[in-house]
Amino acid sequence: ESVYKFYETVVEEIIGMYNSAEATLTTIHTGGDEVPAGVWEKSPLCEKFLSENEKYASAYDLTYYFRNRIAQILTKNNLTMAGWEEIALRKTENGYDPNPEFLESDFQPYVWNNLWGNQDLGYRLANAGYPTVLCNVTNLYFDLAYDKDPREPGFYWGGFVDTRKAVEFLPFNVFHSTREDALGNPFNISEDYKDMEALTPDGAKNIIGIQGQLWSETIKGS
Repeated sequence: ESVYKFYETVVEEIIGMYNSAEATLTTIHTGGDEVPAGVWEKSPLCEKFLSENEKYASAYDLTYYFRNRIAQILTKNNLTMAGWEEIALRKTENGYDPNPEFLESDFQPYVWNNLWGNQDLGYRLANAGYPTVLCNVTNLYFDLAYDKDPREPGFYWGGFVDTRKAVEFLPFNVFHSTREDALGNPFNISEDYKDMEALTPDGAKNIIGIQGQLWSETIKGS
């Protein structure tokens, strides 16, 4: 419970700062990604909680409980919960699918992953009803290396992002702007994407924006 008390205190402090600045605050990005596998397992407190709550069958299911509690704190303060795509996903046997549990809560997923078979992930969330922000790594991660040169600083786990890729990003047709994998190998748009989910007209209404990413600790120079 101390975790939720701490989070509520942080939220109240942020609200206070915005009020002092007479600035509008509507949404808080909660992160929500890169949780290591195995967290909460073998915790006496978590095992006790699971034994007393039939809705949650495993330690992994505590992910959904945690998100729900965080969302309640934000809702109580008239704020919308945003976060990386994981906040709107449920783990299944086949990977990850849009989680129907939080649709009524208007979670705003920020979708970075459009590689490794997830080129349609943003569309699947938007089609399911989530207000979605597209942050596609192949076009909008500005801390990636500009091109494939050993002298070029920056990461390359998601490919190489130059100015043209950012300008050519197509929010309503990402299959045509996700043209190559992380190693620069071209995709066959008609073949590689034929079984992926296209954006529906209703889903297009749920694409609420795009966002570029830049992590300052990876930048050299100014």
